[in-house]
Amino acid sequence: MSTEEQFSPLISFRQAAYGCLGTAQDALFELADAVLLTPWATSFAALSLCPAFRRGWPSVYEALEDSRPDRAGLLQLYVSQMPEEDRPLLVGDHPPWPRLSAKTLRDRTCVHQPTRIRGNKPITLGHDYSTIAWMAPDEGRRAIPLLHERITSEETPMEKGAAQLRLACAQLKGRPLSLWDSEYGCASFLHATAQIDADKLMRVRPNRCLYGPPPPPLEQWWHLYGRRGPIEPWYHLAKSRLYWTLPRLKTPEQNQRWSDLMPLLTWQL
Repeated sequence: MSTEEQFSPLISFRQAAYGCLGTAQDALFELADAVLLTPWATSFAALSLCPAFRRGWPSVYEALEDSRPDRAGLLQLYVSQMPEEDRPLLVGDHPPWPRLSAKTLRDRTCVHQPTRIRGNKPITLGHDYSTIAWMAPDEGRRAIPLLHERITSEETPMEKGAAQLRLACAQLKGRPLSLWDSEYGCASFLHATAQIDADKLMRVRPNRCLYGPPPPPLEQWWHLYGRRGPIEPWYHLAKSRLYWTLPRLKTPEQNQRWSDLMPLLTWQL
């Protein structure tokens, strides 16, 4: 097999992804390549020094100011790369993007962040993001994100997670099993997802009340909950190697456009 034949799936994927980036697609695509080709960046502007980014350093910010990625088109592209499965496995969660010093950042709120110091409140100031990812059925047990979107101050993580699950299921062929943390094991999330063609498996907090026995298929599903573990390594990858929380952007819209690149970069890897 020739080199071109080996890389033809990646070439086709990149061409399709380029068509989904909308305005300023050249600068945004080169910015994405700069992330992949820069093993260590101490600042966001440092990405402009990568040979793949053929513009001046201000263009790394202008790319996020002017671009309009087609998130629905990118989602459809990601789903097209998934093998056909009778029971795709999805996982949902929401990580924070702390912005403690950004006092003028619009819609900055208190968001949940675990703390290692006993007695401290598990909160920080910044934006909260919701992620729904596909769990690849290979030996690597990888979490590959389909959507990575900001939760506004007018939304709850349950509402955003339900909306993302609805969008993902509309593209999938099989009925997925989705895995959620105990925060989603509540009536509001169950009501929001009741009409979605997907099954949900989540941990339940000890103060929750259950009415009625569980159905017999639960004996086959409970062990799958451990498959949600790879979502945490992906968050580490996004923050450390894909530089998700590195830039100090001035608007929520720029933050979202930068965050839209995280699934795209992961699918290429």
